[in-house]
Amino acid sequence: MPRTQQNLDSLRDALRDVLGNQKPHYSDARIPELLSSLGLDDCAEYRSKREHLQKAVDAASDPKRVAAANRALELLSLPVHERDQLQELVWDDGTAPNIPGRYRRELAENLNAVELCIDRAAFEQVLSELWQIDTMPAWDFTWSAPTLRQEIVRHYIENPDWGAVTLFDKLGAFQSSHARFGRFVEALASSRVLPSEPAQRKFIEIVNDTLKACGVHLVLDNDIEVVTEIETVLIYDRPIGSSGLLWRDLQAWYAQTYGIDEDQAKNRLYQRLKGCLPKSSPPQAVAFSSFFKAFTTAIPELPVLLPEVWFHWDPQTVSRRGKEALLRSRMDFLLLLPGGVRVVIEVDGKHHYSDPDGRSSPRLYAEMMAADRALRLVGYEVYRFGASELLEPNAEDMLIGFYRSLFERYSLFPVS
Repeated sequence: MPRTQQNLDSLRDALRDVLGNQKPHYSDARIPELLSSLGLDDCAEYRSKREHLQKAVDAASDPKRVAAANRALELLSLPVHERDQLQELVWDDGTAPNIPGRYRRELAENLNAVELCIDRAAFEQVLSELWQIDTMPAWDFTWSAPTLRQEIVRHYIENPDWGAVTLFDKLGAFQSSHARFGRFVEALASSRVLPSEPAQRKFIEIVNDTLKACGVHLVLDNDIEVVTEIETVLIYDRPIGSSGLLWRDLQAWYAQTYGIDEDQAKNRLYQRLKGCLPKSSPPQAVAFSSFFKAFTTAIPELPVLLPEVWFHWDPQTVSRRGKEALLRSRMDFLLLLPGGVRVVIEVDGKHHYSDPDGRSSPRLYAEMMAADRALRLVGYEVYRFGASELLEPNAEDMLIGFYRSLFERYSLFPVS
């Protein structure tokens, strides 16, 4: 379900207030830099710093304002009440699963079987990102009452006389919006909070068993396991934010990781990704080159088209079970869009549906369909192209039209 006009109007007003309140932290000369970092255009006429910031919001399109609000949450140090208000409006995009209070309480009860604070620092960081744990109680005028963070440390981390139910209750998780609760559960399942994979798997099993009636299904992903040949694998080791994985983010990471400047990183990273494409698949090369030909200067603000992405890649599996065992573990292309949307693009050659003799194989077709269902059930959108259609004379125009329609669907334009 798309955003409502009421949501877009409220988000505009909240972003105007949030940016207007940043005026003490920025000089007139630095405001254009701030606006640029948020993806907003500068304006020429204004009477004050506040008006300068707010007019940039007013002049932006709805998609630009949504993207700017996402970046503001990632880049700016906001008062918690402003942060929470903006988070709720950004997250109110119709995608959050509905998790009633009784299921939330049942989940908390079941999570007593799991240690949630294996990494204490990461656990506290997640709580501070999603809940107001550092504000003083409104009734305490002496500043002597402990903050919620201090209570959690005392009663849940150091002396566990609180269970998960009490923790969730104190945080306000039973009354929070569905979007905030869902992100809280996802964050607790992450490897930064649960660095032990067995603990992650146990947590995810409990969540899936408890919330299956709500249509919730977590999966252990976003990890790349490499047993050998680590030098041949490109591993992005930063958290994926609410804006997804944009080209500018990957380029900045690549430049820092390899100690080169941004211009060098731009060209080397493109060649590195292009080099991942199998030489035996010209149709995949067309799918890759068409993407970059279509958007040129807009590329930095769009999601990266990641080729040859593997689920838990283990080269030793090839020697034990044969390369066919991994065919359903690889995606031709992956895009990580804002809001947690994950798009898989597959280019299907004859081997996807025919045996080595070229005869159609119902078994292979069924396996391909089962793989698609599995991906969709864990939150991926799958789009398939036949290899033959990408060898047609109009293949490039068709692909460019597809990419444009995809990005228009998720309001990732304007792109000229």
